[in-house]
Amino acid sequence: MTVQKLKVGIFSRDGKENYKWLLNVLQLAMFQSFVGSVLGTYITNNFRSFTDDLTQCTFAILYHTKKRGRLNIANITDSLYDEELRDLEDHLGKQNVIVLLDDLEDSSDGNMKRILQEQPLIDECADKLILISELEKQAANLTGSDPRMSSTPISQTMQDAYNSIQTKIKRIWSVMEEAVGVSRAPRQRKDSSSDSDTQNKVQSHLPLINPRLYQPEDIPAIHEEIHIPIPENNGQTHNKKQKTPSRRQSFSCCKNISDKMVFFIIGGLVGLLLIILIIILCVTL
Repeated sequence: MTVQKLKVGIFSRDGKENYKWLLNVLQLAMFQSFVGSVLGTYITNNFRSFTDDLTQCTFAILYHTKKRGRLNIANITDSLYDEELRDLEDHLGKQNVIVLLDDLEDSSDGNMKRILQEQPLIDECADKLILISELEKQAANLTGSDPRMSSTPISQTMQDAYNSIQTKIKRIWSVMEEAVGVSRAPRQRKDSSSDSDTQNKVQSHLPLINPRLYQPEDIPAIHEEIHIPIPENNGQTHNKKQKTPSRRQSFSCCKNISDKMVFFIIGGLVGLLLIILIIILCVTL
């Protein structure tokens, strides 16, 4: 069966240089069965530009870095992504949306639960919330100007951090696997549980990232790379075609036209009958 690959959009108010490591992760061989292309979209106040890019995607990652100073995603003062989250969920469905928060000091389960409690719109509009710490990226060589996922931690003292980011990459993998409808085993819906809970649920059918462990033949090792086209988009407005009306809008339009035609036909018949009646009366009199 041919799998329709995902068109992944990374939506953010931060520049691509902040999530270059994520772009490289999505080019790993383990994602090649799911990801067809990746589009980086810089969110500005130009709503048309955002919606035009959204219509080109079938899967979305909303990215935010703590380097901006706060984790103000939704529901709180000066939140940045309330409307965008709703639009992503409305257009793609919750199961095709991930929120990724980067460069945290604390990427623990407890912090994830706290964020979801304080900003419930994330849980309402996204399938997963992923927290990534600077230490985790350092352990996997995902920092600097050329972030490339290493097959082992850069230091044995960082083994725990390396294992943690492995788990989170698996979580992204599992959501994309389900999005394209090729999951090997049924996956229970999440209840905002911890990373460790999710790992237990999907461990039986996810690829093992550490090359020293068993690797299923159909899932490449994580450090292998493929080339996925990444269109350039620096937040500038492009000349794009008008969006076609939705099915509901088209149906409503046709219904209005049909109602008018019926009205005109009935009116014409009534007028014709009146004229005939007048002619008969004139002839009779």
